[in-house]
Amino acid sequence: DAILETVQLPRFMVALMLFLALTALVLAGVGLFGMLAFTVAQRSHELAGRLAVGADGKQLMRMMLRYGLQLAIAGSIVGIAGAAGLSRLIGSLLFGISPIDPLTFAGVLLIMLAVAFCATYLPSRRVLAIAPVSLLKADN
Repeated sequence: DAILETVQLPRFMVALMLFLALTALVLAGVGLFGMLAFTVAQRSHELAGRLAVGADGKQLMRMMLRYGLQLAIAGSIVGIAGAAGLSRLIGSLLFGISPIDPLTFAGVLLIMLAVAFCATYLPSRRVLAIAPVSLLKADN
């Protein structure tokens, strides 16, 4: 009972942080998806014009993916810098790992880049599936 009582609060704190981290990941993914979907919708006439004059859909997809991943990398750099600065605050809750663990930071970076890739790929694919003529006619 004494051992259970001593680890009960740290376990709760870790479970709470895990829940909040997953919630933040979902909110970041939804926010990134919404922003990029809006950007792709705003640029749909540009994309349709490029397709109409002979641009390859793969080139346009790479262009949009590059844009989305550049935003994600910039945000990740700021986020990792902030996390490294604030990780000292939770150091007492970590057991067997340093507050600035490179493997953890690399894992989080890969997860965020994967979320950013999906958030960019899905709206871009949707726009490229539409015929360019219908997008250009929708402007009038």
